[in-house]
Order: sequence, then C-alpha cells, then structure tokens
Amino acid sequence: MISSPNSSRLKTRSAGLCLTVFFILLQAATAHASQRIVSLNICFDQLLEDTVPDAAEHVLRTDQHAGNLERILRWQPDLVLANPFSNPFLLDALRRHSVTVTTLPEPDSWSQLVEFYQRYSEATGYGQHIDVTMEWAQPLFVPEAERKRVLLLQANHYSFAGDTLWDQLLTRLGAVNAAPGSGLVTLLPEQIVRLDPDYLVVVQGEGFALASRNLLHGALTPLLTERQLTLPAELFGCMAQQLPAVVEALRTQVEPL
Repeated sequence: MISSPNSSRLKTRSAGLCLTVFFILLQAATAHASQRIVSLNICFDQLLEDTVPDAAEHVLRTDQHAGNLERILRWQPDLVLANPFSNPFLLDALRRHSVTVTTLPEPDSWSQLVEFYQRYSEATGYGQHIDVTMEWAQPLFVPEAERKRVLLLQANHYSFAGDTLWDQLLTRLGAVNAAPGSGLVTLLPEQIVRLDPDYLVVVQGEGFALASRNLLHGALTPLLTERQLTLPAELFGCMAQQLPAVVEALRTQVEPL
C-alpha cells in the first residue's frame, strides 16, 4: 500500500511534535535539577535536604545566609522559598533584583498540607514522591474498648484542639484529640487533670524555660510519670514538613508502653 504525500507529511509533523514535547520536558527537568534554591525558613531547610539531590551544592540554608540580602544575591539563586511570615522587605528587595520568590502556605489543615506539597513540587521540581495520604502510617494508638484520647501540651499552656493539622493527624493515627474547642487553645494544669487523657504529648525545647513552668505543677506529676510522650520543639514546629519524623518519634514511645 502506497501512502499519500499528505499522510507522510502528517507522520513527519507528528514525529516532530513528539520530539519538541520531549525536549521541552527534558529542558524543564534539567532546569529544575540545576536550580540554586534559597530557603528562608528552617523548616524548608530540612525538607530541601531530604528531597533535593546534592542539596549541599544546590541549596542555601537559613543558617548560611541569616536573611542577609547581599549573601543571598551573591549566591545567584534561581528560586527563593518563603512562607507567609518571611521578611516582606527582604522579599521585595529580592524581587527588585529579578529573583524568583515563591511563598508557600503555612499548613494548618490536611487540605492545606496537600496544597503545600503541590506548590513545593511545582516550584522546585522535587517532592512528588511524598505521600500525604497517610496510607503509609498504620494506626498508632490502637484502641482497646475505645479510641485513645491524646492531649498536646506546649509552652505557655498552649494546645491545638479541633480543626487543626494536629487534630487531623491524630484522627489518621487512630486517636481522639482530648483538647476541647477548636484552633489554638490554652489549658491550665487543673483542666488537663480533669480531661484525663490517655497520653499527654509534651513539646519540649532544650533546657528548662519559664514558659514550661506548668510542667512543675504537682497535679500533673502522675500524668507526666505514667502517660507522657515527648516531641522536640524543633520537630513539632516543622510538623507539616517533617510528618514522617513526627509519627516515628511518637511510635518509638507508644509501642513499648
């Protein structure tokens, strides 16, 4: 069978189109792979190190530039990752020097967490493998007669109640958030005792601080002795970016109990 000239031209155009698409995708992948990325947030530091190959060569961490405009510009970045709390004057100055700045959301719910990783992947070209469905995490707080009640305690009496990322994480781990209300709440030692949680998760920084003086309250001693789990403040503060590490830190304490 002899093909027509039109058919041959169509095949040639199709092949050319496929090659064009291939080279566009290849160029995009190469561009991402060679990006020089600046982090303006300590939580992004670890995330970039975990997801960017040869991060030492392609990532400038917060402790390496300390928010100094000249140091950042001297490094000639292709991308700067910021969050809503980054210095707006620094961001404006970077944009005036034609530096691409991407501001990622600060997740406070599971839907925002999904959005965060989508935007992170779009901006950097990395992180597509991160699974935020939590299908990788087996229920941690296995119920006996009913689901375990877990209460978070931070410095200055703060805790996260309903409609928060912490609350939704506990649900996925098979537990119930014992903190009443929604959002960020404060809990006095007497309230904590009345709530009588199965586990008290204490967020602790290095050394003792006056902000954590509520831990010295005598009424909390039985809870802290028998039911306490701890999370380092630097890990909990980056929970959205270090979710597997947070779950693992809890798991290593719950399973031996």
